Amino acid sequence: MTQFHKQLGTLSRKNSSITLDDLQNDFRYCLHLWTGTAKHAGTESTVSFNLCGDEATSGVRVVSVTEKVFTQGSQVTLNFSTAEQLGNVALLQLMHDNSGEGSRASWNVDRAAVQDLTTGKLSYFFCDEWLAADRGDGQVAKTFPVATEQDLHSFGFLFPASLRSNLVEEHLFFSVAIMPKGSKFTRIERLGCCLSFLTLSMVASAMWLSDENATQVVQAVSLGPFSFTLNTVYTGIMTSITCLPVVMAIVVLFQYSRPNSKGGRRVRDAETAGPAEAPEQQEPAKGLPHWCKYVAWVLVVLSALGSSVFIVLYSLEWGKDKSERWLSAFFTTFLADIFLLQPVKNVLYKP
Repeated sequence: MTQFHKQLGTLSRKNSSITLDDLQNDFRYCLHLWTGTAKHAGTESTVSFNLCGDEATSGVRVVSVTEKVFTQGSQVTLNFSTAEQLGNVALLQLMHDNSGEGSRASWNVDRAAVQDLTTGKLSYFFCDEWLAADRGDGQVAKTFPVATEQDLHSFGFLFPASLRSNLVEEHLFFSVAIMPKGSKFTRIERLGCCLSFLTLSMVASAMWLSDENATQVVQAVSLGPFSFTLNTVYTGIMTSITCLPVVMAIVVLFQYSRPNSKGGRRVRDAETAGPAEAPEQQEPAKGLPHWCKYVAWVLVVLSALGSSVFIVLYSLEWGKDKSERWLSAFFTTFLADIFLLQPVKNVLYKP
């Protein structure tokens, strides 16, 4: 169930939390709804749901909100309470009133999960369905059974879930835009790692090109200002592999350095306008010392400045043709890292 717990922890940037009642009843629940990423997957129709357990049902709950929350690729958390405990949740009924205009009436539900806050039990639902009058079977109300333990441990669930989670957290470039909420590896730190990779790949491409044999140029494929040969593609891939260990070292320093313990509690007290709390007895935090973050920033600055100097020195010896080959090799390095090395690293990564 580790991957299942990680799914709830990996939130989309488009995350909304809505409280449906005053939460005065004894039993509280959180229903997480993920909207798909297909075109026009979001809806502006009024959404309703009903959770059915072996002891009770939640009753039909209407999500009456004025803002658009069920947008493409979003996650919405619905908080509500019930007078009776539902027991083991068996079914989830989802529906909407088809009141949205045009394509905004339909809704593509990717998946759902419900958490019993009293017991902490999590239940998962595979959806991947359109609730639409003009798509699929034309139904705007559908019922989904709870996923079994066998379903949750199947390859068809674990591999896409792991890949999606690792893509959001571990892909060096994509994670800058879609990083999970609350990640300790901040966006500015990710941008610093991207800067290091780009500058290092520039100088590495120049170093590989300096050793190339002039007789290797056979037939080039032109794409705008870029010209690609087999040698250029080889240089780009090897450059990306060369830069990866250095950049990964910087990523590890950022990602696994402990947060600064000094002043952290005072900052949280100031944000919540609450009284200062007495220090609690806690276990020693795991990870690298906090000063490793400063080492990572020093490496980012040195890699950027050092690479810039060497690129200027190399370019003084180049003519137009070699500059264009260098630009093509650098562009190939960038593409190879985004679409080859980073996905491979994410597949092999074991959280």
